[in-house]
Amino acid sequence: MTIEQELKELILFKYGSIREFSKTLDMPYSTLDSIFKRGVENASVANIIRICEKLSISADALAEGKIVLRTSSGLSDEELELLKLYRQMNDEGRKLLLGNARTFAGNPAMLKEASDAKAI
Repeated sequence: MTIEQELKELILFKYGSIREFSKTLDMPYSTLDSIFKRGVENASVANIIRICEKLSISADALAEGKIVLRTSSGLSDEELELLKLYRQMNDEGRKLLLGNARTFAGNPAMLKEASDAKAI
């Protein structure tokens, strides 16, 4: 898989569509499409920096053909998996998932110790 394909997958994962990401980034869709077609190495440095900042990835690593998060999100693997699954769901699935989470959170047997719960 090329770095352009990996970048595209990351954008789709985080934003759902390239068009949505382009709106959030305030960059024309055609510019992003051009980067995917012509390659990251042929894009302007300014555009790559904007993309990397928005995605919180390293521009240096991208130049080397790797996608590396700049900072740790502080989330566990399980939390990241839940977030990924949540983002894949439609509105109805999201509502059901949140409803279940609220139900579990209302059950004292499902909660961490009181001191841990306050830290969240």
